[in-house]
Amino acid sequence: MTAHPVSVEYIGGYRLWVKFSDGEEGMLDMTLAMTRLNGRIIQWVRQPEVFKQARIDDDQVTVAWPRMDPDDPWTEYDICPDYLYERCVHGDGGPTLEDKNADILFA
Repeated sequence: MTAHPVSVEYIGGYRLWVKFSDGEEGMLDMTLAMTRLNGRIIQWVRQPEVFKQARIDDDQVTVAWPRMDPDDPWTEYDICPDYLYERCVHGDGGPTLEDKNADILFA
């Protein structure tokens, strides 16, 4: 398993700084996803006061945001830990062309 995130800090806009269990760290830039995708949960997370609440989810061992509906676990937005590591440590913080939404994000 890839190293997992141990801390996350809001650094402005739709960007976060993430530190990992192996000592690596890097920026996660969610600008394209937050401004180009329009799902119900994305619309919830894109609100600045919600986006700033990014946290480490101990159950999923990744970065997650508060649930849109506190009683419904399906309304939580999180990022696959391996993909998160790839973006923050080996990329420039943004999505890659292999992202499942690449056709929308890079249009």
